[in-house]
Amino acid sequence: MEITRIAVVGCGRMGRGIALLAAQHKLQVIAVPGRAGGQQRSRERFLGDRERVEKRAGAEAGAAFDRIEVVEKIEDVTDCAIWIESIVE
Repeated sequence: MEITRIAVVGCGRMGRGIALLAAQHKLQVIAVPGRAGGQQRSRERFLGDRERVEKRAGAEAGAAFDRIEVVEKIEDVTDCAIWIESIVE
């Protein structure tokens, strides 16, 4: 089975890093905020991360962010072979 899509639950610093690393390796990533209502904030943080990556390494490096989709809740995630939990306990 070829893995092409993963879910990352938790969009803090670690979750965003995991999502970016997977996206840089050509995986589609569905990111789910760890808190209800966190979708907009998570998108803003990913955008800030993208800007820093592009400033440091160029637009091509930032293209990996196009493979990351932020959804509102776990029920919005479908067809993911791997789930990674990155929520503070």
